[in-house]
Amino acid sequence: MAILGPNGAGKSTLSHVMLHLYRNYEGSIRLDGKPIKSYKKKDFFHKAGLVFQNTEWQFVSYVVEEELYYSLKKFKMSKEEKVAKVDNFIKQFNSENQRKANPYLLSQGQKED
Repeated sequence: MAILGPNGAGKSTLSHVMLHLYRNYEGSIRLDGKPIKSYKKKDFFHKAGLVFQNTEWQFVSYVVEEELYYSLKKFKMSKEEKVAKVDNFIKQFNSENQRKANPYLLSQGQKED
């Protein structure tokens, strides 16, 4: 899904609502037919995420593999499970040659994948 619109249309506000940063709003926003207010954060983020327009704002590491591993920090799983998920993700996107790359040096398209 992509959210598009002119300046001032409310794209950022909608993103903030979807990320549970704003809880007091009117109307209904649904994900899979269920109001997003009814999701626990951990369940919601299994289904949705956000990529900033300036992707560099969200990086926490200088290594792609570590960046992916960090994204799993909030989930209760063993280190082995996290390593396996990172490996699977890298293979799924044919990115083995970028495993140790600096995410800041990737092309914009590579950063968004």
